[in-house]
Amino acid sequence: MALKVSEIINQELLKKLRFEYFADNGDLMTWGNCILRQTVMRGQWMKGAFFAGAGTAPQYRHHGNLFRMVSDIENKALSEGAYVMLMHPFSFECYRPIGVECVSNTVICTFPTSKLNFTARYTDLVPIGEAQLSDLLQVYHQFAIERN
Repeated sequence: MALKVSEIINQELLKKLRFEYFADNGDLMTWGNCILRQTVMRGQWMKGAFFAGAGTAPQYRHHGNLFRMVSDIENKALSEGAYVMLMHPFSFECYRPIGVECVSNTVICTFPTSKLNFTARYTDLVPIGEAQLSDLLQVYHQFAIERN
């Protein structure tokens, strides 16, 4: 088996790598992308690795190829300074045996704001004091944990 890693994008904040595994006869067996990018998690800038676009040709499934690729991508991501590795999108139970778990089910939708109903502006906001700050930070922290 031969591994080919191609650098598709190399910019300051973004780097995309393509991993392809070929059989001895030249067939493309398994493929996937690793996107390395600077991202913010819990208010801190960090380098993350995003694993996406994975696939294995049907005749090469159940031979450990995906596990090998995830391991190679993880090693490459660590060597590039990534602190966290995420798979996007995560929707298949078959990734559990290789150690990948679902961490978020957040859905982002894009639509024209003209489709929103009008809501009157709320102007009765009250500034918080030092006494309420710890309670609000606790709520924010719990919200962040459930989203990141």
